[in-house]
Amino acid sequence: MKLRKVLLLVIFLSPLITVADFQEVKPKPYFEQLEARLAADKAPDVGFVDELRLPYYAAKGLAQPVPPELVKEDYYPQLLRRFQMTDPATGQVTTYAVPQSFTTTALMINATAFDKTGVPVPQSWNPTEQGGGELVGAAQELQDKQRAAGNTDFYALGLTPEFANWLPFFFQAGGQLYAEPGKLGIDSEPGRVALSLWVDLVKRKLVDTSQVTPKGWPYDVQDRLLAQFSQDKIGMMLVGASHFETVLGAKPGFEVQVVELPAGPYGRATVGYVRGYALYRPEPAAGSATLLGSLTSAEAMQNTWMGHPMYMPPRPSLRSTWESKYPEHKAFMAGVDYVAPLNLPPVPWANLEAFDRATADVLYNAIVGNTPVPDALAQIEALAEEYLR
Repeated sequence: MKLRKVLLLVIFLSPLITVADFQEVKPKPYFEQLEARLAADKAPDVGFVDELRLPYYAAKGLAQPVPPELVKEDYYPQLLRRFQMTDPATGQVTTYAVPQSFTTTALMINATAFDKTGVPVPQSWNPTEQGGGELVGAAQELQDKQRAAGNTDFYALGLTPEFANWLPFFFQAGGQLYAEPGKLGIDSEPGRVALSLWVDLVKRKLVDTSQVTPKGWPYDVQDRLLAQFSQDKIGMMLVGASHFETVLGAKPGFEVQVVELPAGPYGRATVGYVRGYALYRPEPAAGSATLLGSLTSAEAMQNTWMGHPMYMPPRPSLRSTWESKYPEHKAFMAGVDYVAPLNLPPVPWANLEAFDRATADVLYNAIVGNTPVPDALAQIEALAEEYLR
């Protein structure tokens, strides 16, 4: 109960603050309850938020600007920007939430398989290089050697054709989301390069697509692939910290590591997810700003939130402390140096979820050869026009 621990510390240090209504709920129902309260004009003074929902809350006046003094401390600017909105008319930047933690995507590998086969862990990918570059070459060699050694149903890669899992390759190919106002930017040369890489990997039969079925699509596909990885049937997967913890908890009979994603033609890039706290009432109760500052303080991060590796501190001053505590997770923290901006438009969560599900179908049909790459990119752009406007 990390939040309860922080609140007890806040109340002890700030006796003028009274927590009158404290709800600790599971992550998924939380936002359902929050939005019901916002709709009923029963908003909490202070509440949790994430970067996916914050733009919509800010645009609709549901989240309130936070006091400037709360964001003058040492936050990574690329993470703080996830909670800031810019007025297109004046250029004024307003902050609507304070970061509490973040996570990024990295590459999980079966380190034992790489060691036994002598295959170097891939550091890059480039379709202009012979054989598709290091990623394709390493995947092919790893799979061939594992199967030759008797692991006949081993696959080099487990890829979930979700938009968020494909985005790192798009960014590594030089892509940008919403570089032009109103245009997603996927139907572009970087989009073609990134999606063609996935198509090539599947054509070479280096990707386990057996776990990709319509049932529960697309979210439980990752769980099935993680299970395959834990059984020594997959060599590499794109994962977040929670996925890495899931595999470690399964106690596989081999060494598992996370490393940085291979760099693409335009260098390294990854995606991230930032969590924070916001003020929801237009006239918050006295002490609300102090409570918000305490929940996101360096002390709360170091003494409570950093008790789990999923909660990486968004403050550069705490980076070395976190890395010393969780050295096996350092590749996730490395991603903060090149995490790409999402620039998400202010649309409801239901729209984002619908877009995610629809693009998953498009990506799947593209990688298995049902839809040509240019058509798939055009379809994703059309879905953005439908759901993200």
